Amino acid sequence: MATTLTVNAVTANMQWTLQNTPAGLNPISSQNQVNYSSGGLTNGTGAAGTANLVYAVQSVIAASGTLTITFSSAGSLKDQFGGATTFARLKFLFVNNTNLTASTGISIGNASQPLPIFSAGSATLTINNNGVFLTGDPGAAGIAVGLGATDQLLATNLDGSHSATVMIVAIGSTA
Repeated sequence: MATTLTVNAVTANMQWTLQNTPAGLNPISSQNQVNYSSGGLTNGTGAAGTANLVYAVQSVIAASGTLTITFSSAGSLKDQFGGATTFARLKFLFVNNTNLTASTGISIGNASQPLPIFSAGSATLTINNNGVFLTGDPGAAGIAVGLGATDQLLATNLDGSHSATVMIVAIGSTA
């Protein structure tokens, strides 16, 4: 049986209210929001708006420990049905340092073969407890995953006393 992927949408939404109460006057408030939606991705490879792989994992990283995900490693990553997920391109990457543990934060980056979302191999981004990181490129090229060169995501637990629970979701394609 063939596996197909349909991504209905990748969305992000921020809403806020800013309020000011000048002395002796009624409060003044301003409400606004910003929305992002990629639209959908259809099953396929090599074209804008297509993807055929999804990898999702919730993992516990020990205190001061690390987790390395190699996206081009044949057979080491599995989808929810046990199928191999060997990425050539990422379309979206989501990393959440959940609040399921008391870890103060994780960093992503500084892998020996870093994904090209980082400006340099040693570059890192800190994601504090309950923080998220989302990046994507639904275009035909996506984020190139280079076998043995630019194919790793390294997550490091910055807390020396508490484990970190992370959720990582990658959507991409084999070509």
